[in-house]
Amino acid sequence: MSKRFGRAAIAATTVLVGATSLTLPPQSASAAVASVDLADYVRVGRYDLPEPTRTAAPPDSLLAQEASSVTYNWDTDTLFVTGDGGTSVVQVDKSGNLIDSMTLAPGGSPQGTEFYDTEGIAYVGGGQFALIEERDRQVNLFTYVPGGVLNRADAQTVKLGTTIGNIGLEGVTYDPQTGGFVFVKELTPQGMFQTGIDWGAGTATNGSTTTENSVNLFDPALLGLGDLSDVYALSNIPSLAGSSQEGSLLVLSQESGRVVLTDRTGAISSELTLYRDPSDTISIPAMTIEGVTMDRDGNLFLVNENGGGDANHPQLWVYSPSAAPNQAPSALTLTPASTSIAENTDTTARIQVADLWITDTADGGKGTNHLDVTGADASAFQVDSNGLYIAPGTVLDFETKSSYDVTVQVDDTTVGGSPDATASFHLEVTDVPDGAGRQPSAVYISEVSARSSSEGSYGADWFELTNTGAARLDLTGWRMNDDTNDYGTGAELLGVPTLAPGESAVFVEGDSTTVDGFVTAWFAGSKPAGLQIGHYSGSGVGLSSGGDAVAVFDALGARQAGVSFGTTTSHRTFDNSVGAGTTDAVLPAIAVLSESGTNGAFSSSDAEVGSPGLVGAHAVITEVAAWASGNAPYGADWFELTNTGDFPLDVTGWRMNDDTATFASGVPMLGITSVAPDESVIFIESDGPVDPALGDAFSSAWLGTATVPSGLRLGYYGGSGVGLSTGGDAVTVFDVAGDLVTGVSFGAATTGYSLDNRSGLGGPTLPLAAIDTVSARGIGGAFVAADGIETGSPGATAAHLVITELAPWASGNAPYAADWFEVSNPGPFPVDLSGWMMDDSSNDIAKAVALRGVAVVAPAASAIFIEGQADGTTDQSNRTAFSETWFGTTVAPLGLQIGGYGGSGVGLSTGGDGVHLFDGASEHVAGVSFGASTAGVTFDNTAGSAVVATLSDVGVNGAFSAPDGEVGSPLPDTTAPVLGACPVAGPFALMRGDQPVGPIAATDDVAGVDPAASALTASVTTGVLGLHVVTFVATDRGGNAASVDCSYDVAATTTIEALIDDISRAADGASTRDARFLRKASSALAQALAPSRWSDPNHLADRHASHVFEDTLDAVQALRQVRNLDGALIETWIDTIVALDRNLATIAIDEASPRDAAKATRLLEVGDWFADRGVYAAAIGFYGAAWELAR
Repeated sequence: MSKRFGRAAIAATTVLVGATSLTLPPQSASAAVASVDLADYVRVGRYDLPEPTRTAAPPDSLLAQEASSVTYNWDTDTLFVTGDGGTSVVQVDKSGNLIDSMTLAPGGSPQGTEFYDTEGIAYVGGGQFALIEERDRQVNLFTYVPGGVLNRADAQTVKLGTTIGNIGLEGVTYDPQTGGFVFVKELTPQGMFQTGIDWGAGTATNGSTTTENSVNLFDPALLGLGDLSDVYALSNIPSLAGSSQEGSLLVLSQESGRVVLTDRTGAISSELTLYRDPSDTISIPAMTIEGVTMDRDGNLFLVNENGGGDANHPQLWVYSPSAAPNQAPSALTLTPASTSIAENTDTTARIQVADLWITDTADGGKGTNHLDVTGADASAFQVDSNGLYIAPGTVLDFETKSSYDVTVQVDDTTVGGSPDATASFHLEVTDVPDGAGRQPSAVYISEVSARSSSEGSYGADWFELTNTGAARLDLTGWRMNDDTNDYGTGAELLGVPTLAPGESAVFVEGDSTTVDGFVTAWFAGSKPAGLQIGHYSGSGVGLSSGGDAVAVFDALGARQAGVSFGTTTSHRTFDNSVGAGTTDAVLPAIAVLSESGTNGAFSSSDAEVGSPGLVGAHAVITEVAAWASGNAPYGADWFELTNTGDFPLDVTGWRMNDDTATFASGVPMLGITSVAPDESVIFIESDGPVDPALGDAFSSAWLGTATVPSGLRLGYYGGSGVGLSTGGDAVTVFDVAGDLVTGVSFGAATTGYSLDNRSGLGGPTLPLAAIDTVSARGIGGAFVAADGIETGSPGATAAHLVITELAPWASGNAPYAADWFEVSNPGPFPVDLSGWMMDDSSNDIAKAVALRGVAVVAPAASAIFIEGQADGTTDQSNRTAFSETWFGTTVAPLGLQIGGYGGSGVGLSTGGDGVHLFDGASEHVAGVSFGASTAGVTFDNTAGSAVVATLSDVGVNGAFSAPDGEVGSPLPDTTAPVLGACPVAGPFALMRGDQPVGPIAATDDVAGVDPAASALTASVTTGVLGLHVVTFVATDRGGNAASVDCSYDVAATTTIEALIDDISRAADGASTRDARFLRKASSALAQALAPSRWSDPNHLADRHASHVFEDTLDAVQALRQVRNLDGALIETWIDTIVALDRNLATIAIDEASPRDAAKATRLLEVGDWFADRGVYAAAIGFYGAAWELAR
């Protein structure tokens, strides 16, 4: 409507606060940073942060204890720190000295505050910060008040994802380049994503309350980091604006002890490895370095929880670029943890055998040091900046290899020699007699918590004892002690009389009341079935958080197990799943900390992380088919036995029985001697001890295979009196000593459907638990058998994948030219795909190739695997082409994971073939076979059958037609799009009517919103005052539609009020001259708003109403005198006032007689002519005259 005033634009930072843009003055760096190269950085400072044992703290404040994040405030040139278990936001100087703090208000969260697990913080300008809550996956905008208390009501909160465990939002940075934020998700899966946030509407462009995982900037696996702890955007540094590094990101990994500099495609340009000092007592990962930021001089700041050795010594580490010449490291030292290792040591996880130290002091540690292991035995080892490790999965066998020799070398490739320094390492493998199993004891201490007495709501330390032997242990008279390591002064173990093979029991310091508190904290008051929890108490047996030991003695005083440990870490137990321990007086040290999702660990209501009761082997009867002897093709009843523990279950010499429930009348269980962790095996009733023909018939009926595949393990039983009755019976299982291990009873069977006991009912006591849940396909891994008459999940573990869709024709008939298949998880638990492989119909692990690109398939989720090159170089292009073909976008829809595979001999044949999956233990997990395919139409195996012939059909099971005509359901399209909150339309835009309202946010779970069939923007009619309802519509490519009605009130008085508020705020920060004219304009508008001049919000009263036009003219003339304010803002105000006056005249014309309306309209048109040319005084004069004539 009007022309710009022609003033030069003023550089500024804009932060969206609610629906208002707060414009902040530009900042200048005190030293221009031209570029950042982490190889030039050296540590220049290491400072203790304030915490309450050494610094006076406000009430309810832990100050910087558990420091997990840090951000730089460019307005104050200071740092702000918060902790994931902390209770404050703390301002410190660049040497870590306390300036002031703001306490998080007490509340009902597990850490006692309203804000829970505050893992990240980012400064956004104007005294405001964004604070994230990791598990709730939400971000809060708040204003820092020194010495104040932050209440939930003081913050604006936006939720970016569903609430999960301790693997949520780990770090955040403000991102001036986009006006939004960049977040990192720690693990399972790792995530790095950018999003805009509308604080007023409570919405984000890449996240919502239902989002499982936001869309990543790139695949985080490209960074090669163990976890993602924090992120900082270099766009916060003004001197880098317009440079190639403006969009770069600093990414910190606590587990890897590294900071990398990457662009927004995942390409790393430099990195900084974090090294400890020789005086440090814990490793870099144990220091929990989780926060990173940078000031405008390019100084790098890191914060940690335990940098000084424990939770009472959080630290700030400072790094700066060094101008000194880079020099090569001068020495490398290995300090062995041990020079020998027993051949039966569990190597499922890597084992540290030596600490590693690099001497690189000549240049302060500048440069990038690369570590390698060389020598004939190098493949059995791994190395990083903290130590040397036996690689996971290494087979230790004294008889075939009694020792290992390797050399570790360090090399800075830019200087010095190649390598710069080396160190040799020799490791002896000690012999363990064959059949001896875990030595020297069949019981070990598998977990220790020495901080729960101070951090747990139940106020007691505890440890876990696990029986790895083949016989039940009688614990009568057993005792424990701490590092006193003496039976005589020990405390008796009570409450657990015996410990079955493979069973773990927890012992809590205290009494039965303490145990009740433990159950409340860890299991919400409901103790898991079969878990035994005992207790102990006595003088001097408390466990010290600064380092201690646990030793266990039998009734004769002989030491049966023991471990020692160093300084503990807040809220995390020691995980000894590897089974370290000894009966000797010198106890081995354990140091591995529990991690959520590893070895069954989870977080308690007290935010403690551990796995009480979840270590060991544990037998459960998970499925029973008592009708199969009379109703299945193979003619035999069967039951399924599952090991739900973490170690192999030795079933040698075991027997089964029915409801007779005695060992003596039971029959041997043959054909299987050991059940692996999480493995399920089938025992079939046979006429003879082992019946391969019966096994083949069983496999043919269930899986459609002529012989039993490697992934299905069958055992047998048989004898007089143990047949299972269809009218009701029981299955009981006894160990080699004759003790009842587990058992279940059941009522009348439902023919064709097995009984599903995946919930784990049953145990070693009578009466037996009754089961009655009937198997249903797609639940707990159940599927319809190949014979079509049975439903169940024989041989499946609790977490089970189904191959639900296949496209064996796509390599020759699709634009992306690659075959693919879909796997779905119908079970209740996530499935980790680490180490998984696939093969075609040959079903041979030796010929299988790795699955890559997808770490975990969540419950009820699916993943696509596309065939590509063996080395993975085509995976990204395949993903892009596949997404473009099916969904019309280069980025896969939210919720769809796409991985890859490739190699010789695994191509899928259009004439008929199969797909078979193997887990990380090389065990067969899932398989499906198919005949000749139909080009362009996928096979639909939603039923989960072992043989599939059903073709996808649009509208069935979520199938749809892709833009190129392919039919399938790579992500079923059965739900309508989701529309966001109504778009905000300010009174200025509504009054002027010069821009459409919207677009409204619309997201779709599969095919994307179809713009051609959608109305995502709309306009409010210009010049029509009153309430307007606008309908926004979104339709996806599957034809599913959603709409929402949004109301907008175009009101004259509301517009004037908004103008007064806006202009008055501007006056407060303006120069003296400009402030005078701004206040004059505000005063004129206030006079126009006088109640006597209005009959309602959109109608002028007859008497004195003409003064409104005079007042608004005064306001316009005053605004035109303002010289040093943003010209675009002045233009907006003037345009709005002119539009207001015109609308008032239009209302009067609409209500006038035809004769008066015609005359007034001509005056209105003249006013429009002047307004279009920026002659506002004349325009307002003619609008007033038009109103006067029409009224």
